[in-house]
Amino acid sequence: MKRRLIGVAAVLLVAMGVLLGKFGMPGLGSGDGGTGTANDSQTNVSVSPQRAEAPPAETPAQKTVPAVEQGAVVVRVRDQGFLVMGTSGSMTSATIEEIVERAQGTEPNSVGIRVCIRREASAKAGAWGKLVEQLKSVGVADDQIDWGNDQVP
Repeated sequence: MKRRLIGVAAVLLVAMGVLLGKFGMPGLGSGDGGTGTANDSQTNVSVSPQRAEAPPAETPAQKTVPAVEQGAVVVRVRDQGFLVMGTSGSMTSATIEEIVERAQGTEPNSVGIRVCIRREASAKAGAWGKLVEQLKSVGVADDQIDWGNDQVP
């Protein structure tokens, strides 16, 4: 009897934790684990149908390139491969050797960066590691490689 009572109490506690979590309170639910500040909550904004307008399409000339990427070799790591940003702003496939060659021919930009590395969610650590290793072996210093906020949105 005592064992059954303990089991029922445990099940009820877990169920209560799940319910509390579902309503944004600390518990065992599927909440996002946020800090509880206003920035964690999602804001719902409704737009009346009469005023809904599509945002204007952004042309390549309107896109602003971050200062850290201006004049630098911008590399995106995808799976085991690499994409490099061309002069037109489009990404093309490249090998490590091609990236290293481009980096060697590039002077540091206004913020001292020669290579910007961005990783996609599918990027493999081995590919990224080999690229950094090769860049360092040809004289690209740590502070000339930018990987801050390197996850591709």
